[in-house]
Amino acid sequence: MTVLRSFAGRIGRVFSPLWWRTRGEVRRALVQVWPEQAGAALDADFLDALRTRLDAAAAWASATAWFSQRGLDEHLTDEAAVQKALSCLRVFAPMAAAMVAASPALAAIDVPVPRNPGELAALASRVRTRVHQLSACDALGRATSPLHSVFPWIGPWMGAPALGAPAECAMLRALAERLAADGHRLRETDGWFALVDELLPSGRAVLDQIASVMPTRSFTDWREAIARAWAHAHLARAQLANPRLAELGTLAADQRAERWADTMARLEPEIRALEVEGICAELDRAELLRIPTAGFRARRTEAQRGKEALLEEVSKKSRLLPLRRFVREFAGIGLLDVLPCWLLSPETMAVLFPREPLFDLVIFDEASQCTVESGLPVMLRAKRVVVAGDEKQMPPTSYFTLGAQATEDDDRSADELEVRDVFAAESLLALARARCPHAGLAWHYRCRDESLIAFSNHAMYGGELLTIPSTAGPDAQPALRWIAVDGGQYDAGLNRPEAERVVDLVGELLARSPRPTIGVVTFNLRQRQTVLDAIEARIATEPAFAESWRAAVEVEALDERPFVKNLESVQGDERDVIVFSLGHSPIERLRKGGRAERYVPARFGPLGQRGGERRLNVAISRAKAECYIVASFEPSLLHTGDAMHDGPRLFKAYLEFAHQLSAGRRLQAQRILDDVRGRPQRERTDARARPLGHVPLATQIAMALESTGARCELSLGSSQFRIPLALGRPGESALRLAVLADEGTSGADAFERFVHRPSVLRMRGWDVMHVTAATWAQRRADVLAEIARRLG
Repeated sequence: MTVLRSFAGRIGRVFSPLWWRTRGEVRRALVQVWPEQAGAALDADFLDALRTRLDAAAAWASATAWFSQRGLDEHLTDEAAVQKALSCLRVFAPMAAAMVAASPALAAIDVPVPRNPGELAALASRVRTRVHQLSACDALGRATSPLHSVFPWIGPWMGAPALGAPAECAMLRALAERLAADGHRLRETDGWFALVDELLPSGRAVLDQIASVMPTRSFTDWREAIARAWAHAHLARAQLANPRLAELGTLAADQRAERWADTMARLEPEIRALEVEGICAELDRAELLRIPTAGFRARRTEAQRGKEALLEEVSKKSRLLPLRRFVREFAGIGLLDVLPCWLLSPETMAVLFPREPLFDLVIFDEASQCTVESGLPVMLRAKRVVVAGDEKQMPPTSYFTLGAQATEDDDRSADELEVRDVFAAESLLALARARCPHAGLAWHYRCRDESLIAFSNHAMYGGELLTIPSTAGPDAQPALRWIAVDGGQYDAGLNRPEAERVVDLVGELLARSPRPTIGVVTFNLRQRQTVLDAIEARIATEPAFAESWRAAVEVEALDERPFVKNLESVQGDERDVIVFSLGHSPIERLRKGGRAERYVPARFGPLGQRGGERRLNVAISRAKAECYIVASFEPSLLHTGDAMHDGPRLFKAYLEFAHQLSAGRRLQAQRILDDVRGRPQRERTDARARPLGHVPLATQIAMALESTGARCELSLGSSQFRIPLALGRPGESALRLAVLADEGTSGADAFERFVHRPSVLRMRGWDVMHVTAATWAQRRADVLAEIARRLG
């Protein structure tokens, strides 16, 4: 501003690079701090107004700090509230010392310290009232002292603590409270007995029998006995009204349910195959294929000439038409009937096909990386569109921005403003999500161990993803592991000791049998190159490593070859094992008093930018079986206090989660997940409120198995999909049997309960057993015998 002021009014300023550079910086800053004046002329009057605005902002910041230090943040809502707060302070300032001195005494008699001048009169009145009450308490204590001889168990009187009365008779107070609280229940009991006698003449006898059988039992035992008798009676009555209810839990009913589940499981792939056959049959009936071949020297119809031209073109070996001309020439005469599916980028599709709705359906995959200007031309070629993508993953690397200034909005129509807002959307996915019906996928299948996706699930998706528990069990070595590097040295973006440790780890992984697929992810390009250089050096010096590496990179499938990529380049990749190289190492700084402190600055490039948490989400969700974090520092040393965006803070939380989990501290790791989720996990079931004392079915089965020594894990899993009871053999760490305890409250449909959930568990190596509450009630011994048989 000083530079601009010095040039104000000078005609020659347009020839000064300093003026132009300074003018550009001020205009960019104005977009953030004063957007409505971003296009104003930078003359002396405007600079004066801007200086006034900045001084006002500084004054407001100073006031904010002063009010926050005194716990008065709620008074900073607007100018009127601040003025009101200042007027209160002017009133209370002279009497502040007296109020501080009197506040303990006021609190003792339950009189709050006033926060508003209008409360001063009420304060005086309330203090006078409390003084009278204290005098009355003293008089009451003196008047009730003769009761001690009649009720010796009463003890000394204890007046109301809030009134500051001396402790004189606690039991008398308790007696009065009990009579006030329970006296009406004595009267109600007589009324209930009268109602019992009216409705059920033998009801009083039932209660007397319970009293004789359980004379010393608590009221909870009485309640349970009555509830159990009531439940059995209602069940018997329901079975009389509907005899089929009596079959629930029987062997025949369970076998019938198993047959139905097997039928659904068998029909589902058959239906898929029939769908494919139907599509193929529909394609065989394409109009182009049914055009008869013209006879020799016979007159061709328009359709026959088009078909012959298409056949002639596709049979050529040379002098082919350009693809764009070929598509546009034959698209209207049946090319899409014989080639109905096309896999194209948005830009290629817009070039090849005319601007007509030729496609019945266009699916945008990874739409979070598709810009609006790339996607809209494709939509013009479709009758229906599906936009698929993950808004929690990386956005387009650059997206379209309009050149018009915000100050021109006044001259634009509503339609023009709406068009501008459409093109300003971050991606096609963001645009579609705000304007179209949408649905999310619930299940995550990539990671074979829940710990690999747990942080991403809770930090990015609020714990809504359903993940599949592993048979390894909670005591097994975690799939997410921390490898500390001693002596790591960060040098302008690279850390050679850490890169060497990464290559050592890659060599260990390549030596496994079977060999896993491997990916190495670094947090900057220089560390990536350092890892690649270390791999090349190892290939040149160690023949065994060189042979293993060449065998891995020469695999035919591209997505099974090892890779070394930086954070920005891994979206869409997945490997069995992912190795992270953090690169950074601790540095020292001097604190006040000359004390040295080691810390790691939060300078992880793209992670520190806006949307960095999405890059983190992509990176930490690439592993299928294992993930290793190779680091030269502990998470506690990472400094994120100055971070402006969520990326560095979530990155530190992820490192803390991995560090705790790798050390076997699962409870601390779970607390980190709860913290990053930021809200209680929402239950997916629609279970009704259960009666007090209810023991879940899975817990009942586990209690019955205690004597067998079987390994039991209740509610196994880290997402909202959990195995109610996971069982393993005695002495083994791995689990084998997933018991899906069904109490009729899951809310899922039959296919989800009996086909999909068992199939995804079997996919992870589980043996699955379905137990209903009715089966457990009627055939408990059979259930335990079947569990013993399956566990061997």
